[in-house]
Formats: sequence, structure tokens, C-alpha cells
Amino acid sequence: MRGVLLKIKGVVQGVGFRPFVLSLAKGLGLSGMVRNLGSTVVLEAAGDETAVGRLIATLEQGGPPGSLILSIAVEELPADAVQALCHQADFRISESEKQKETSLPILPPDIGICPSCRRELLEEGNRRKHYPLISCAGCGPRYSILRALPYDRAQTAMTAYDMCESCASEYAGLQPDGRRHHAQTISCHQCGPQMVLIRPGERAQVAGTDGEQQAIRILREGGILGVKGIGGYQLVVRADHREGVQRLRVLKGRETKPFAVLFPDAESIRKLCRMSGAEEQLLTDSARPIVLLDLLPGIHIPFPPQVFGDNTRLGVMLPSFGAYVLLAGALGPLIVTSANISDTPMLTDDQAFLRTFLENKACPGGPVDGVWMHDRPILRPQDDSVMQVVPPYGPLYLRRGRGSAPLPVMCVAPQDVTARETGTVLALGGDLKNTFAVGRGDRIVLSAPFGDLFEAGCMDAERKEVTALCGLLQVETDGLQLVCDRHPGYASTQEAETLARAWERPAPLRIQHHHAHIASVMAEMGWRHCIGAAFDGTGYGDGGQIWGSEVLYCTGTDWRRCAHLAEIPLVGGDETARTPARTAACFLLHAGQPVPASLCTAEETDLITAALRAGIGTSMQTSMGRLFDAIAALCGLGRENRYEGECAMRLQQAAEQYLLETAGDTAPLPLPVYTDERRDERIWDSDALIRAATEWTDPGQLAAAFHRAIAHALTQTCCALRQELGENRVALSGGVFQNRLLLALATEELTARGFVVATNRMAPPGDGGLSLGQAWLALESHTSL
Repeated sequence: MRGVLLKIKGVVQGVGFRPFVLSLAKGLGLSGMVRNLGSTVVLEAAGDETAVGRLIATLEQGGPPGSLILSIAVEELPADAVQALCHQADFRISESEKQKETSLPILPPDIGICPSCRRELLEEGNRRKHYPLISCAGCGPRYSILRALPYDRAQTAMTAYDMCESCASEYAGLQPDGRRHHAQTISCHQCGPQMVLIRPGERAQVAGTDGEQQAIRILREGGILGVKGIGGYQLVVRADHREGVQRLRVLKGRETKPFAVLFPDAESIRKLCRMSGAEEQLLTDSARPIVLLDLLPGIHIPFPPQVFGDNTRLGVMLPSFGAYVLLAGALGPLIVTSANISDTPMLTDDQAFLRTFLENKACPGGPVDGVWMHDRPILRPQDDSVMQVVPPYGPLYLRRGRGSAPLPVMCVAPQDVTARETGTVLALGGDLKNTFAVGRGDRIVLSAPFGDLFEAGCMDAERKEVTALCGLLQVETDGLQLVCDRHPGYASTQEAETLARAWERPAPLRIQHHHAHIASVMAEMGWRHCIGAAFDGTGYGDGGQIWGSEVLYCTGTDWRRCAHLAEIPLVGGDETARTPARTAACFLLHAGQPVPASLCTAEETDLITAALRAGIGTSMQTSMGRLFDAIAALCGLGRENRYEGECAMRLQQAAEQYLLETAGDTAPLPLPVYTDERRDERIWDSDALIRAATEWTDPGQLAAAFHRAIAHALTQTCCALRQELGENRVALSGGVFQNRLLLALATEELTARGFVVATNRMAPPGDGGLSLGQAWLALESHTSL
């Protein structure tokens, strides 16, 4: 006989792990118990030695769907304990216990509806047929309803709901199926949260299938429906209804930014988009992200241009919970977008949504035509993750939200010290696409994004979640190291300083913006040295200039600037990101070229010239993002960015289309590299590139040649640095590397020259990943000791 104590860490709560262990142990004829202890699953098992060995071997291969086992500690039990367990003669689930955590606990993310629940939702005679909030031990809300660990019903927003007799029987494991044994979100038509339909000006709430049918009717007639989802309120309209989509744009204040479309199933997506096996697997993943897919060539688009304009890619998603299975199944493709005014936080509070979108008759676009809502509190907002598949890397994040946050990024423990010795860090990221991160030892927990902190409500939302997440992670302010960006004007920097004073902590550790970008890749890869290329729109440089095309050499927590674009004066300050035509004029004038009337009028050109000469309203920049804007404007692809990155996106699409039609046959634009001996930096001569660009007439060819020029200049620079430094690793990060073409071209050329190349895979490459790099550098530097 043999007995063992197993301590299992990872994503092991909220995924049906204890029932999985129970079934496995009983099948092997073992006695013992399994319980939650803090964020860990602990089990004691005794019986035949071979059976105990099979139990351990099976768990080492993995757990139930949605789980992730990081470690299994095995301890042999003494003979008297083995005898006592064998005398027990059964295996059971015991009561959970709280525990003070030394390492950061792993919190369960929300999980999209599983195939079994989807089948039950539509199954004739099933008692949960058309129950919109259907869930089981393997799917449903987790993080968005969690109050504290361990993850038990009493610690969630479900605590207010008593179970009916049938649900209680399933919860106790008395039903043959067993999928809802210890399912903390278990509910049905008779118990738990219920969906009701409310119309403007009507007090009556319509429940059950009548409410569902009224919701469907609103959408069928072209109306806008508010839906209280798992992680927040959304606004829904039929994707094929021109007037409804246009009204939705007015309601949200979202002029032209493309909408994503929710489809009922993968087959309906395949009729419009190219979809690889990796992309389909990503779409059906438990996180249910939005995935960017290429449209089929020459396909008829059944949606009006108001949905996603003339883009060649479409953001698509599958239903994440029962209500959307029902709505999309009845109506086909739907636009499902967060219920907010553009760039403000998603609404989760019932009264706030009703005031803003249902009762406010003066709101642009008029009030919504109804809201289908439930009464379960949403404790923290969870917006959709957005992803794309880019060979050779596979799935990459553009936004890391529901289903992924708050899973940790696992990294090598700093300098092999223990979790306690590294202390805990709180990194507040940057001001755009803000996230924060909590790090300790071998793991960093990255928050969901909060938007841009200068927008109304975003900072308040971040402050609230800092408090909530630190509470869930059992982080105390004593000994906490705060980390932020070096930009003195960032709201996130000022917030870090405010918290340091309030918590009586040392001044925040300030991390250079582009160093943090590269460090985010180093954290994922476990690298301690590399060449890093951080390309973005803006970041605070060492001398207060605006940087954005930085090639750095990073060793541990140290870095030096090795290469970048030549500094160019640009007019307009923060407005430069919105005015590619004016940016292009600045580049042309700096290169000694005339500004064509297609870009600026003579009067506009005179004003720009005068501002540049006088140095009024100008800033010196090395921004790669602004160079992309300028080339897009020169290609005639847009004079202004109506949403972030619009013209750069058009430039990417034009280049991809040209390369597809010509089988990739185009030479790069010239982008000479010279050395600034005083600074020991390599400078990329954008003036030469701009002069060459003015001689090209085919926009697609120019777009492709520009992309190749950047990839080629980066490769040349890395080759020179390898000869100088002996460094063979290259990390690619920053928002510009969301451009899959540039990422693929740079990776291909660098790999062909023998480099080991990596980019962000667990966090976005843009500013949404800054906090990860900041936290990792703080842990590496031991500033919290």
C-alpha cells in the first residue's frame, strides 16, 4: 500500500479540477480526499501502489479542459496516515480552506461556453434549454465574479443565489453526467440569475423565453439591443442592417473604426474569410477572442461598408456565452461591441448603463431599443481579447482581455532567488492602452486593459482594479516596489508617485519606455541579454525627445541605444499622430522636397514651413509610427487618422496586396545607415528614403518597398551589432510590430542571417505590454529587497 500528499499549482480552480480528481481516484479504487487550499489543489490518496502511481502519472499529463498544471509536489505519507485513509474506504471532496500565499496565486479566467453546454442550450427536453446563462464546471464566468480565493460559490457573486433541488443534486455529484459536480456557477431557469428584457419607457420586465423573443425581435427590426454579458454590457445590432450600424456608430461616437462581427459558428465565418487550422483553433479556444482574418478574394460582402470599411481583414468571434448563441443562431452575424462612448471604460453597473443608454433620450443616436440583462453583479470588466495568427509565431495578442487576463506570465525567477526574496512589484504601465502588472518571483500577473488614461473614467477604473487585484493576490503595500514610465507628464507616472506617498514607499522606479518594450519579450523568453528593436509612435527619450525607432542592446537591467531613425522636427505635438498629411509635409521639407498640393494647400505648407523655421509647436522625433504615417500619405492612402493606426493599416494592406499579386517581387527603398561617432549610434537616413519614395508612382509597390526597407535596415544593423557585441538574439516589440507584414519580413530576414528572433506572445507588443517589461526589470534589479 502507498499513500501520497499532492500539492498541485496552476490554473486548477474554476475548471472542474476537484471533480476530475475525484472521478480519477475513484476509478483507480483509491481512498482519500481533495480540496482547495488557497489557490492550490491539495489531495491525499492511498491504496494499491500501482494505482497511486497511475494517479500521479495521469495528473502529470494534464487535467480537465481549461486547466493548466504548473507543478505537482509529491510527498509520501507515513504508514499510519496511509492506514487511516484506507480505513476511510472512499474518496471525497473536502471543504476548501484559505491560505496565506508566498507566491502569487493563479486566478481563474472567464471561460467561453463549452460544446456540452451549447448542446444542452438547444436540446429539446433539456431543463436548461434556452437558459442564456448556462454553465458547468468547465465553462462560465470566473474572474469577473470572483471576490476572494479559494474559488468557491460563497466567494463569488453567485453567493446570493440559492440552488434549486435539481441543481443542488447536480452540485453534489448525484447525477450521472457529473459535469456540474462542484460547479460554482450552477443555475437554471428555476434558480440563479435570470435574464429579463426592458424597453425604454416601460417598467415591466419580460423574463424567460418571452424576453428572449422580444430581444430577437428588436434586432430583427434593425434596432440596437443592450446586453449584459459575462464581463460587461455590450451593444448589439445586426451586421447586415445599414441604418442600425450607422446609428450604433453615432451612439458610441465611433466614426469609422472597424467593428468586429460575431458569427453563429465557424462554418459561417469560412464562407467569408480564409481560415487556417491555427486560426480556427484560436476562435474556438475557451477564451473566445476576436481573431483578425483575411477576407476571401473577390467575395461578396453581405455587410454595409459602415461595418469595417474597405479593410481586407475582418475581426470575427464566436459566442462566448449562451445569450449570444441564441441571438446569433436566430439572426446570423451580429455586431457586438462594448457598451461605452468610444475610448471610455466598458460599463458594468446596471444603473450606469440604464442612465446612459436606455433612459437618456438626448443621447446621440437615441436610446437603445431595449436591454436584455441579468441581476448577477459583474465585479470587474472583461472586454474581448483581440488576436492574430502570424507565422512562424502562431497566435499573437493585439489586446489581452477576457479569457487570458489575469493568467500570469511565467518567467525565470530573477537570478534564481526565491519568491520571498524578490519581494513584490506593482508596475503601472503607460498612458495608452494602459495595463498594470503585479510581479513576484517567477510570475507576473498582467491586468486587462483600461484604455487611454487621459479619457474620462479610465484612471478611476484602473485605480479600482489595482485595489481589487492586489486584494485577490494577497499583496500588501508594505515592501511593495512601485514602477512606472519615465515620462513626467504621464498620468500613470503621477499615479505611481501618489501611491508611493500614500503607502509610504520609496520613489517609484522609472523605466525607459522602449527598454520596457524589449524587457517584456525578455520576460517571456527568459533572456538576460539581447538586441532589441522597439518600434512605436512615441516614447519618452533620455533627453526628453520623442523616441520611437529604437534598437537597443539590453543586458540584465542595463541598456544602451545603438541605432534609430534620424531626428526629424515635426509640427503639431500630440496632434501629429492624427495628421499623416502634415507629418508627410514635415518629412518632405526636411529632405528638401516640395510638398504636393495633394497633401497640403500652399497656405498649409507655408504655415508648416514657418513653424519649422521658428521652432514653434514642433518636437524632435525618431518615431517609426510617424514615418509609416508619412509614407501612407505619400501613397495617397489617407490624410488623417480617424482612429489610431488607420493610415498605417492601409499601408500594410496595400503592401500585402502588391506582394500577393507579384509573388513578393520588389526591392527595398534605400535607407542608408551612417554612424554618429560622437554618440556611437547608427542613424537611419530617412531623408534618403523620402527622396526615393517621391520617385515611385505605384502606391502598392511603394508600400511594399518601404516595408522591405525597414526590415532590411534592421537586419543590417543587427548584423553589425553582432560583429561588435557577439549577440545573436533579437527581440521585436512596440506597437509597430502589430503590423504582421513588417514582423514577418523582419523575422524572415533576420532568421536567414542566423539570428534567434522573438516577439511578444503572452502580451501585446504595444503599450498594453509595457507593464510586463517594467515589472520584470524591477524584479531583476532587486529594488524591492
